[in-house]
Amino acid sequence: MIIDHTTAQKGADMMIGYLAHIPNQRDWMLQKLGRKRMSAFELSNVGTSTTLRGASNFAIENMLFSQSPSAFSAAIKVSVVTGPDGRLALGSTWQEGAIENGNRDDVVGFPRPGRSTGDVKSAGFTPFSTSESLHQPSGKPTLRRVRRDVLNAKEIVRIMSEDGAVVIEGLLTQDQVARYNAETEPALAAMHPGSLVDHEEIQSFHGRNTKRLCNLTTLSKTFREEVINSDTIHSICDEFFHMTGDYWLSTAQVMSIGPGSPRQPLHRDHGNWYPARAMGPSMPESSISFLLAQNNTTEENGATLAIPRSHLWDFTLENDNLGSYEQCTIVELNAGDALVIGGKIVHGGGANRTKDIWRKVTTVMFCNAAFTQEEAFQIVLDRELVKKLPERVKKVLGFRTVYPLQSPGLNTLNNDDIAAYLGW
Repeated sequence: MIIDHTTAQKGADMMIGYLAHIPNQRDWMLQKLGRKRMSAFELSNVGTSTTLRGASNFAIENMLFSQSPSAFSAAIKVSVVTGPDGRLALGSTWQEGAIENGNRDDVVGFPRPGRSTGDVKSAGFTPFSTSESLHQPSGKPTLRRVRRDVLNAKEIVRIMSEDGAVVIEGLLTQDQVARYNAETEPALAAMHPGSLVDHEEIQSFHGRNTKRLCNLTTLSKTFREEVINSDTIHSICDEFFHMTGDYWLSTAQVMSIGPGSPRQPLHRDHGNWYPARAMGPSMPESSISFLLAQNNTTEENGATLAIPRSHLWDFTLENDNLGSYEQCTIVELNAGDALVIGGKIVHGGGANRTKDIWRKVTTVMFCNAAFTQEEAFQIVLDRELVKKLPERVKKVLGFRTVYPLQSPGLNTLNNDDIAAYLGW
């Protein structure tokens, strides 16, 4: 009834129409500051947007609607729009001082915490704005997918800059998957699940019924000759780290999540290196990981959970702003597919609700060479084996001097390339 009555007025007798009769609108609005408002909030919903009209080379994937705060309207303006991706986004704005600092988080946190926030400057005021999708994951992947045979490294990195992750379908062939599984299975079968670290949080993170197998360079010929020497993987890494210099392999490990395992705590991979967290979201990405599916990963057996675009959220050393499981999309993969993620995106292993299926994914993580490698390759690997590897594999394993941005060289001896000392 209220909507019908308002539309029947055809613009007449509306508050905004009286502005024309105010001689000095600026002074009148300034007088309103700090005074009690007629209402706490007002909501504007512009409905659903589908796509651009007519032929176009552009496509709208998602939308955010926000309005400038007003001195004579409600204290909080809530702006609503549903984009072509089916996600309903909320934008909230208010003038500085309209909400007490102690209450700001309560407003930003409605209806659910964990959203991305940022400051919006408008009309000389500094309101606070927030937007968040109310769309819940359907259990189907929502990250963009690219086939290996048509991928371009620049396009992969561009997608990652927008979404934080991308799926590459068929990064490994079925033959490569079969050979790699056969080479690693004996060592994996001999392992006991669970963490060896006597620390409750680390045990929870590692998974009490999860096996983590490292030293893959030694164990698998396919891994050392075809995975970490992959032209596709290196072309993506070259593009991903091109602004920050050399990169090397941080770790490579089979993560086999066993039946009955709960969800892994959500996290960001940059947590390995506290400066990456301390510098906040403006810091360049510190790592890139290729999560290679060794068998089909599903919602039921523990497919990886990820929150698209969470790499754009604010975070600090004290608050990593990890959101919630409800915001995650479930990234199901076929054997040979790879989920490629940066170090800032929030993610975690899913719960394995099966009775007898182990979800197997190998994580191959490369990091900026300014950071320490997670895995102790230089101690563990047999140098006779390393001697036979291609030059770029020697380098990413830590047997060559590396040059992060503006560095005169790391991993050196007497200011010379470590290759001179090794003699190979």
